[in-house]
Amino acid sequence: MNVTELLRLLQVEHDETAARADGLRAQIDQLTGALAEVEARLAEIVNTGKVINGLTPTK
Repeated sequence: MNVTELLRLLQVEHDETAARADGLRAQIDQLTGALAEVEARLAEIVNTGKVINGLTPTK
């Protein structure tokens, strides 16, 4: 294997790895957004539970 072929293969591996990293970054962005939505919904549920609990008469 000559140096030119080695450099070409290295570039191919670099390109594939960079594409995979880009895909993972996109997944992270998507999951981060989904997590924020779910956490906001959980906070709403907790607050609703507190309001309902506050309206419930205690014995």
